[in-house]
Amino acid sequence: MKKKVIIKLILFALLLMLIAILIILFNNKKIQQESQNFTTETEEELDNTILEPVKSAVSYFTVQNCINKYLGYVAQNNAEAIYSVLDKGYIEKNNITTSNVLEIIKRYENSIAYSARQIYLEQTNQDIDKYYAIGTITSYYAGDEEFENEEILDENACFEVNLNYDNMTFSITPIDDGRDY
Repeated sequence: MKKKVIIKLILFALLLMLIAILIILFNNKKIQQESQNFTTETEEELDNTILEPVKSAVSYFTVQNCINKYLGYVAQNNAEAIYSVLDKGYIEKNNITTSNVLEIIKRYENSIAYSARQIYLEQTNQDIDKYYAIGTITSYYAGDEEFENEEILDENACFEVNLNYDNMTFSITPIDDGRDY
């Protein structure tokens, strides 16, 4: 009688293990299919990127201030600060280091200011908001409070600004210097 109970317990345990193995295999196959579908959807999203004009004054001025901060570093020839705000992809693609950053980026003399004409937001699924800004870079001279001696340096300066609101950081990609991005 004891042998029958032991055999039934062993058969029951084997049946449970078989069911568990089938469930694991089924879930693994389902995960692979979902992964393939996600990859296809992601590629389609990249092809159908939608840029929306920024309507929020807060976002507009935040992006413009990021660009002005970057241009302030450029005007000061502060290589380390410029390097720290450049986008990692831009740095890698152009082989930028703190030693050569001033040779690679577009530089301006005197004090400069950026005024955005239009800023667009690219909706992404990440924690980072990606903005594209088109505007004018103007040079002015220190002590000229009325901006009487300002000079337009670039009427169509374009930048990509990535804002990460989680850790309150930004990165910039200048897209107006004739390079392929």
